[in-house]
Amino acid sequence: MDTAAWRWRPAVPDDLAGIRALFDAVKQGERPLAHDRWRFFGRKDVPAVLMVGEDSDGIAGLNALIPTEAVLDGRRFAACQSIDTMVHPRARGRGLFGLLARKAREEAAARGIEVIYGFPNDTSLPMFVKSQAFHYIDDMPRWVRWIRPSRRRPGAGGAVLDRLVALLPRGRTGSGVEVAAGKPDGAALARLIEPRPAPGECRVVRTLAELEWRYAPEAAMGYEWLTARRGGEAVAAAVWGMRDASWGKRANGRAGLMELLGTDRDGLACVLAAAIDRAREGGAWRLEAICSRDELTPLLRRAAFLRAGTVPFDGRRCPDDAPPPYDWGVITGDFDGY
Repeated sequence: MDTAAWRWRPAVPDDLAGIRALFDAVKQGERPLAHDRWRFFGRKDVPAVLMVGEDSDGIAGLNALIPTEAVLDGRRFAACQSIDTMVHPRARGRGLFGLLARKAREEAAARGIEVIYGFPNDTSLPMFVKSQAFHYIDDMPRWVRWIRPSRRRPGAGGAVLDRLVALLPRGRTGSGVEVAAGKPDGAALARLIEPRPAPGECRVVRTLAELEWRYAPEAAMGYEWLTARRGGEAVAAAVWGMRDASWGKRANGRAGLMELLGTDRDGLACVLAAAIDRAREGGAWRLEAICSRDELTPLLRRAAFLRAGTVPFDGRRCPDDAPPPYDWGVITGDFDGY
């Protein structure tokens, strides 16, 4: 590999146009400008780790890591998720993929980050394992709850399916629990996000600051908080979202169940039912979740979520090549789980 052929450096906000052009060349479809500005440069307290590679024609590659925090057996540590690793077609096969990954890892390690994890697609997974020393961890279950099949199957057949789906259970309602749109206040939300993993289980830790950024309107994902209360006290919360009209043709009506927070099972069941209702009212034809949390999967099953394949999950230590934790409890509604 001739690294002298490349210039590499941390990305700055002025690189956004070049990054978006790279994404368009690789994915053939831009994301909304507001989304990319939020995604790469929107979090000021813990900035993303962004490394770009350039040639004479501009930005030819990107490795992007979003810092998070994780907990394992009571010990919290800095982690990050690999979200965008891209190389322009003109630069492929020349070592830029591995070079940018190494430079991003060095930057992450300098910031005290210990573990990198991600949801690569089936094409990228072998490259991460081979060239970046990632370890394949597991296939995370994907769950789908059908809401309005006629959007994908117009006509009489779709209308019949809609009526059948409307009869499916949504989870529990009532039980002295009331659900309303809106986020719990800071103290209540802090209680709900306190991690309670099983021994040996690694989880991403939510913080109030991270959630403020993660579900901001600038993401252009229509994120909505729902809070379940009993006697006025918040006992559970959920976040769901769906791409808004600024995504153009990529606003495909697939909604994501992003969070189920809290331990109160009645509250969680009620807020899940409300998320299904809100997704239906918002025009979604299906609601998706990637979930490996043992205490949550029975709730999904009772609300008529079906297993619909899996999503690869990988990781590595940073900066050394030691294996990462192998037992992770996750829930997110899209590949970019942050």
